[in-house]
Amino acid sequence: MEGTAVERTSGIAGEQSLAERVNAYILTQHSSIHAVAKEVGYSRTSVSRYLSGKYDSCAASLEEKLAEFREQLGKDKNRERAREHQKDRGQSL
Repeated sequence: MEGTAVERTSGIAGEQSLAERVNAYILTQHSSIHAVAKEVGYSRTSVSRYLSGKYDSCAASLEEKLAEFREQLGKDKNRERAREHQKDRGQSL
């Protein structure tokens, strides 16, 4: 039997779950569930239910899309940091 939504969204001890990381992104970036849902191609309701631990369907596909979304955000942040670093180095030369 598949785990419950809460079991699927809970992370390893000391590590944030995917749902917690997406929720943190929404809060820190002043984003919205609607914006995330649009990016991953799911309905706002599905993403909301997943993030709250109430998603009753098989979450594998949704989790894959959310993980890709988070991975892309990490790559974008790394590129932005690299650009800022280059900019700072260029100004100090």
